[in-house]
Amino acid sequence: TNNIDHRDGGDVAALPTGVPALADVMKPQYGPDPKHDVILLVGVDPSEEMPVLDLHLKRAVRRGKATLVIVHPRRIELTRYNGPFLQANPGTEVALLNGLLRALTEAKEDTSSDAHQLVASVKMQEVEKVCGVAAEEINKAAATLAGAQNPLILYGPMVARGEAGVQVRQALINLALYLGKPENLAYVGLEANSQGCRDVGLLPDRLPGH
Repeated sequence: TNNIDHRDGGDVAALPTGVPALADVMKPQYGPDPKHDVILLVGVDPSEEMPVLDLHLKRAVRRGKATLVIVHPRRIELTRYNGPFLQANPGTEVALLNGLLRALTEAKEDTSSDAHQLVASVKMQEVEKVCGVAAEEINKAAATLAGAQNPLILYGPMVARGEAGVQVRQALINLALYLGKPENLAYVGLEANSQGCRDVGLLPDRLPGH
């Protein structure tokens, strides 16, 4: 039925994929070989919004030597750890992610790929101007992702809401596909059982299992 919904439900462009990959992060991290060696956070602040996830991310960095790449309009607590921080202006996430994909294809010297052709019209000077992020920082993030063996991408409702959220989701899908890890793209809800609500079909436009 389309008569039911929940907070951060039908108006959020979430994906059902990535839950197993997210669960891997929630396991104890020991030794120098983390399950996910690079973790990209887009529009989420685990320290403020998801303290349990925040704890496991910190363990992945401290014990597993994982690297964080953070895209957020604020300098969140996790930016004090290693890895690039892209402080994009609010609402410019699509432009930044497209610029990141272009920089990633160039870092891999893969400019003949379909992914590069998809973002070939993206001008890094325009990305810098619109997003407020230096091209040098975007290139650092791209180089980090290019060297990842098993990257994980996490995003939250702040960047996934409404029509703009659909565009952000597609940009994230493009990035995950190019990295060869579409199953490692995970939406992280803020409410206590928001994932469970989605799984059982508490959405106006989806059935159980999404």
